[in-house]
Formats: sequence, C-alpha cells, structure tokens
Amino acid sequence: MVTGQHIHYLHICKRKLWLILKGISMETSSERVLEGKHLHDTAYKQRAEKWREIDLGCGKIDYFDPKTNTVMEVKTSDKMEWAHEAQVLYYLYTLEQMGVEKPKARLEYPLLRKTKELVMNDELRAEVKKWKNEVEELSQTSECPSCIDKPFCKNCSFYDFCYIGHEV
Repeated sequence: MVTGQHIHYLHICKRKLWLILKGISMETSSERVLEGKHLHDTAYKQRAEKWREIDLGCGKIDYFDPKTNTVMEVKTSDKMEWAHEAQVLYYLYTLEQMGVEKPKARLEYPLLRKTKELVMNDELRAEVKKWKNEVEELSQTSECPSCIDKPFCKNCSFYDFCYIGHEV
C-alpha cells in the first residue's frame, strides 16, 4: 500500500524509498525525525479541540479539520518543500477517493513562521496518480537504485548505509 511518506521519499530519494519499501528503516535513531515529532507534539497544542489526527490506512495526517476538510501538515524546514507538497497532495487525493468533498491542505513551518495553502485540481490529480504508480513499480523491482549524492544526503538516516566504503 502506498503511503504519504512513500510519496514524500519518492521526491527526495528513490534509493531511500526502495529501502523503506523492502522493510529497511533507520529513522528510529534519526535526530531529525525526533525533532519533527517533538515539533508535531508541541507546536499547536491550542488546536487540539478543532483538529484531529486521522489514519487514512495509507498514512496518518497530522491534523485534519472535518468542518472545512482541511489537512494540515507541520514541518520543521521548507528545504524539501516540493516533497512536502507531494505528500499532502497525496493525502488530498486519498481523501477525494474516500468521498471527502473539496479537501484542501495547509503546510505549516512554525519555526519559519511560514504557511502554504494547496488545493487539488485535475493536473495535480494526474500527477498524484503517476507518483502512486511510480511507487508501486519501484516496490516490485529487485535492484536497489543508486546513490543520488546530494548535499542533503549527509543528514539522512541512511547516510552510513549508502556511503560505507565510499570516499566522500
């Protein structure tokens, strides 16, 4: 089953996505993941009444307002904003498939005091379907994609796995 996190990883690193799809995870010890969880738990305590965390079966949405059909995702940094957008668009697509009318999304970066609104349209819906198919195809491959060697790799929980034995 494709999750929002899979869509996120698809836009960051196909190697990381492939490893996750094969059941290999190193994020439990990642400081960045722990930082994100802490931010999620502390940034918007005042919204507890209005917003709900919901499990779609294909991932959990941080916050959802059922009165306005608004998804809100909280992120620590906007450095991977394109991947954050893809993740919430996948949530909007999934909500539409479940019969939720006109869902919308808000990405919030509380440490940056930045917010971005997203709504689904036909063009984005087609992109999300393409991404979902891409994840499904990658899950069926037996060959691990190669390293992408980007500056952000140094902060990845898979860094040691990917670069062991390589001169960096």
